[in-house]
Amino acid sequence: MGEGSMLFFEAFDQLTCDKELWDVYGCAEVVKVVASKESKNIYIHIKSKNLIHRSDIRKMEELLYRQLFRKTGNRAYIEPYFELDDSFDFQKLFSVYFDSILEEIKEESIVTYHILNQAEIKVENKGIVIKSKENCVVIDKCEKLKNFFADLFRKRFGYDITVNFEYIKNEENRKIRLPAFLRESGEDEEEDEAYVDPPYEFVKADEII
Repeated sequence: MGEGSMLFFEAFDQLTCDKELWDVYGCAEVVKVVASKESKNIYIHIKSKNLIHRSDIRKMEELLYRQLFRKTGNRAYIEPYFELDDSFDFQKLFSVYFDSILEEIKEESIVTYHILNQAEIKVENKGIVIKSKENCVVIDKCEKLKNFFADLFRKRFGYDITVNFEYIKNEENRKIRLPAFLRESGEDEEEDEAYVDPPYEFVKADEII
């Protein structure tokens, strides 16, 4: 245990909870507690060798409020840092922790939650590529998601990750890709335009006569 830190239930020895939560937090260490005078919020920084999922974070925050801080009007928020063993590479970590990420995003923005839930996500090394339909709302939310992911994995796991987005243009904004013999003379496909193949085949008239 680190110098100056305490086990969670030593720091909050008046707290009672069920066995499930006790097992989750039993080995977690409280590193520091920060109180905000302006918001009256209390931020409890903990360190754990096991992942703690969002649902268990929310349960403990609610217990802390009801049992310890209700009378003073303080809200407690748990800020976890995870020291996982070497079996957790980034790809495995993202897969196991993604549901918790979705829960956390849903609490803040149901729109962003649906965008991320419907997106195609690839994880490579320590990078995330998110592929989603293109519109002004998606682009705005995805830019905020980039900062969210980068901050989350740096603060909770000590990882510096990259986050990139690929946008899929809507079908109505795509042009039909015409065969070369139907294009105007000198007309070429523009690189920044999105094209789709036609749902039918173009055939020269002289080929069917």
